[in-house]
Amino acid sequence: MDERQRRIDNMLLQMIQRHFPSLPLSDEYTDWKVWLGFARAAYDAGALAEREACADACDEVHARPIQGAHEEYMAGKEMAIQQCARAIRMRSNA
Repeated sequence: MDERQRRIDNMLLQMIQRHFPSLPLSDEYTDWKVWLGFARAAYDAGALAEREACADACDEVHARPIQGAHEEYMAGKEMAIQQCARAIRMRSNA
């Protein structure tokens, strides 16, 4: 487990403990791996949905024509927006 994942896991555990204060902190009574697995899945789903929304926003901008824009500018803008959307989606698959 890398440092980034460890920080995220600690943040998730703190959130679980804050929202479910009656859970015993002892590993003897609470299977924190199960709780953490659930929290990771929810966190990952939220992050994926956010990335997809950002990529969709890039696609939406790409689909809108700009009146009177120069052709070269538009070609560069189109390529940049497509690269942006692709990069966001690739991060989701990492």
